[in-house]
Amino acid sequence: METNKLVKVCEALDFNFFALFCPMQHQISAYLAAVAVDGNAHNNIGDAELAAQLNKVQSEVENKNETILLLKEQIESLNAQIKRLDSNLKDKDAIIELLKERRQ
Repeated sequence: METNKLVKVCEALDFNFFALFCPMQHQISAYLAAVAVDGNAHNNIGDAELAAQLNKVQSEVENKNETILLLKEQIESLNAQIKRLDSNLKDKDAIIELLKERRQ
């Protein structure tokens, strides 16, 4: 049976069949390890493979966090520009009112 099918069976029956294939007890269950590596564990969960996959996920999360920070900075910059433009519009309106008063 393919690993991804066994993951679905484990979830449906609420039983960790991967533990039956794991001769040694690990801190992380074989079921969770198979899920963490997107069902590509092939019933042989190695610590190195799991660590590599977890490092990959951690790197992706860090990249996304950096992107989020950059987007937040851009939003702050745009908000500052909006405030400046709003202030300029208010100044423009005040100047127009002054010019109207002078004409009268």
